[in-house]
Amino acid sequence: DIQDARDVGLIDVDPGLPEEVLGVLGDDNRSIVDTLIRDLITHSSDDLLSYSSEVASALAALKDFNYREIYENPRLVSQRPKIKNMYETVFSESLRDLQSENRGARIFKEYIDAPWVSQSYIKSAISEEIVSDFISGMTDTYFESCFSEMVMPTRVYGRFDSEDPR
Repeated sequence: DIQDARDVGLIDVDPGLPEEVLGVLGDDNRSIVDTLIRDLITHSSDDLLSYSSEVASALAALKDFNYREIYENPRLVSQRPKIKNMYETVFSESLRDLQSENRGARIFKEYIDAPWVSQSYIKSAISEEIVSDFISGMTDTYFESCFSEMVMPTRVYGRFDSEDPR
């Protein structure tokens, strides 16, 4: 969400994040995820998943920042009805493709048939859960691309009387 917010100008690239986050987690998605994973591995046990107090505090500050500056940003909030419509479209079209077994659809080509997706999960999950998981893994750019592909007609170029209409 941080990179997406930077890409659309909701938050500044530099410094953008609070100092308490920058000093502990880093300043970009890669650094933050790397720090969170390493800290979780280091501070967890067989029966308890845990972050160090320093990382937990920085993560709480990052969550507060994200809600304040991204999720509740008035420029984004004003777009919620449009975004909701986009999600409903992508969900319903993906669900239709899944239920009709449209193997050429993105949900099959880029999710269900992907080597990293557990086929036991696919067999045991309900269709709506599979579609929700597919959408939740999308970046904003990929989501926009899926939505556009679903609602915009494909340009068809052909020759008419030996002339290219372009």
